[in-house]
Amino acid sequence: FPDFYPNSLNCTWTIEVSHGKVQLLFHTFHLEDSHDYLLITEDGSFTEPVARLTGSVLPPSIKAGLFGNFSVQLRFVSDFSMSYEGFNITFSGMVYSLEPCEDPGVPAYSRRVGFQFGVGDSLVFSCFAGYRLEGESKITCLGGGRRVWSAALPRCVAECGATSVASQGVLLSPNYPANYDNNHECIYRIETDRGKGIQITATTFQLHEGDFLKSFENFDEVW
Repeated sequence: FPDFYPNSLNCTWTIEVSHGKVQLLFHTFHLEDSHDYLLITEDGSFTEPVARLTGSVLPPSIKAGLFGNFSVQLRFVSDFSMSYEGFNITFSGMVYSLEPCEDPGVPAYSRRVGFQFGVGDSLVFSCFAGYRLEGESKITCLGGGRRVWSAALPRCVAECGATSVASQGVLLSPNYPANYDNNHECIYRIETDRGKGIQITATTFQLHEGDFLKSFENFDEVW
């Protein structure tokens, strides 16, 4: 710059500030439309960038950066053919905007601890008895340019088969309370202290004709 950029480039810049977000101001922007492009990300991954810029329209200013990770990455890629003068960008650090994250909700068949959604606040999830948590049990509001949570909302699932070693518990058919899938053979193992019996009480029981549930004791069928 200001001469034309070379062909077949793949360049990456990292901008780090002591705190807050990074503001990018565009003074010149001229790339081969739809072939050469500039990616901007705030989490180190270019698969879902904050912006993907190409062409000759001067972009508006961009603010990016996640709470606790005060950096922005830019990647410029050019193809093998035409080139132009490229871009002239200045950057500066900004005082962090403490806008809260959106309420992520509560997954079905779960409970949540935490009702604050500000930057740095965390939510903790746990499942009702009989369900297993898939995903992160704790998520934190990262704020930043897009006010994102540190992980996707988890979910609670009823699995095919389980082992229980507690004095009491709940066993659920797969997908409960939705219908279970076809062609399943699920084994549920219940273990208790020596000398104690096990009482099984069904609060809901509805199987399709031809489907069945068997109970075994020490692998000997009792009914």
